[in-house]
Amino acid sequence: LFRSRHKLQEGRRQSTLHAGSEELSRLRISIESNSSISFGHDIKLSVTVSNKGQAEETLQLTVGVQSLHYNGTTHGQFWKEKHTLILLANEAKTITSGLFYSQYEKVLMENNLLRMTALVRNQGNGRTSFAQQDVTVCKPSLIIKMPERIMQYHLATARIGIINPLPEILEDCMLRVEGKGLISTARRYRFGKIESTGIQTQLIQFTPTQTGLRRLNLEFDCSRFQDVTSYRSLEVLPDNGHT
Repeated sequence: LFRSRHKLQEGRRQSTLHAGSEELSRLRISIESNSSISFGHDIKLSVTVSNKGQAEETLQLTVGVQSLHYNGTTHGQFWKEKHTLILLANEAKTITSGLFYSQYEKVLMENNLLRMTALVRNQGNGRTSFAQQDVTVCKPSLIIKMPERIMQYHLATARIGIINPLPEILEDCMLRVEGKGLISTARRYRFGKIESTGIQTQLIQFTPTQTGLRRLNLEFDCSRFQDVTSYRSLEVLPDNGHT
């Protein structure tokens, strides 16, 4: 897993790759987009192609998006568009485009990563230049507010906030809560639905029975998301007066 993530990080750092040393000084390309977005939002991207040579060039630009696995392999291109560019000597052009939420919502893999790619080809000599950028799609946020320290055998309260980032209602919402030494058995809370761009709040009361560093674990599922997780650590202090 460490090697896979290391390879993935290397892929994320790649901004521009060039094929052909001669072309390196003449044909440049870069791609820009937000490094992370909230699930449910559209993705904006821009590609800039520069002709650093002294002659006019006719170029074919292909922009695409792929879903990405943890190990850096791609699942296949699910979106693509092409442009023909004519650049004068020392001229640069920027193409702006975008990906709608409806175009990527069902193709995300387990790590919620998308790879934006841009390939420009010189139609005269066939040389190419390539750029890529990875975008992380962030799913709903689970906000946990609770004391950092609580007393053993004393009633404690955690306030849980679930934020829906989508422009639509989340159906069949369920929150699962557990924590060794904090809650004897896992609890499930059903909300039915969470309104578009809304927040659902849930108060959770529990009485810790074990001292030391403990962790309250959350898992959220709904019609759009599965296995959205979060946790909060806290210290349970001994109640020496308890009998």
